[in-house]
Amino acid sequence: DTKEALKCAVKAYQYDPEFVPAYVVAIKALIAEDKKRQARKTALLSWEKAPHPDLYEFWCQLGPTHPLERMEWVEKLVEQNPNRYQSHIAMTKSALDANLWGVARTHLQYAEATEPRQGTYKLLAKLEKLEGKNPEKATEWLEKAANAGPDKTWICTQTGETFNQWHPIQPLTKDFNTIIWDVPRYRQLTPINT
Repeated sequence: DTKEALKCAVKAYQYDPEFVPAYVVAIKALIAEDKKRQARKTALLSWEKAPHPDLYEFWCQLGPTHPLERMEWVEKLVEQNPNRYQSHIAMTKSALDANLWGVARTHLQYAEATEPRQGTYKLLAKLEKLEGKNPEKATEWLEKAANAGPDKTWICTQTGETFNQWHPIQPLTKDFNTIIWDVPRYRQLTPINT
């Protein structure tokens, strides 16, 4: 029931303006109802409040497919919250698709300064490979990625289990509302005395 899903999603993000899953449900429902203009407005609003990779994917689905046109399209999204890490990653991805190495490098430098995580270094390695000028540098970036902290993901606050997407009910434990967008934290195991 897309109408009811939309109604609940709007209520949820009005209650918590940074709750990305509510925006995702709203955008999906609007697309299903063929209300793409409203879906775009919701995506822009959500990026302003809480930039997230899932929102970037929906934004790209709603826009042009040509890489240079898509880059301009992504710029409209990023303008809503230009200094956030996810904004720089979004610009990097669209710049890489458009073969604009300098633009990608600039945004990756900002991303690295903000969040020097695995994903940032993997994108730097991808840039070096695509540009083809310095394969040794690509290897260096991959080595940095191997030693960097993990990227944010959907993680259960109770178990530490990670997921590719948000679930209202944790699939393994069946607990309600325990999954958040955060950096995985590895628990140190306590040795068992024998």
